[in-house]
Amino acid sequence: MMKKIIHFLKKYQLVIGLALLASLIASYKLLFPPPPEPTPSAPRQPTPSPVPASGRGISETEFARQLKQQFPLDQYLPYPGPEFIIRYLAPLKLEIIIKQATSAAMKQKALDWIRAQGVDPKSHQIIWRPPL
Repeated sequence: MMKKIIHFLKKYQLVIGLALLASLIASYKLLFPPPPEPTPSAPRQPTPSPVPASGRGISETEFARQLKQQFPLDQYLPYPGPEFIIRYLAPLKLEIIIKQATSAAMKQKALDWIRAQGVDPKSHQIIWRPPL
């Protein structure tokens, strides 16, 4: 009896393998059906944003004034000097990278450069970084 079973399995192993594969695929499709097709909807219309009474928002001069308040050193930065690099990270937030060993003298030179541009360094948050 056992020899007949083994002979049957050897003779029809390809058919049995394909049947197992087909049953695996069918069970996978039953357990994980494909997602439903999205139904087409009407195209969205952009919603108008509220506009101030003047119809234009803030004026260009007001916008420039606000930028100047938030980034007073913008016209000079990024500054790639021989001893340090200065750049903005955010409004009123500077990153200063000292190229040489961090020393009080180099920090003072960077602060003096900021003062030379007509800006008080105390008006900014300063992040000091070692050389890259």
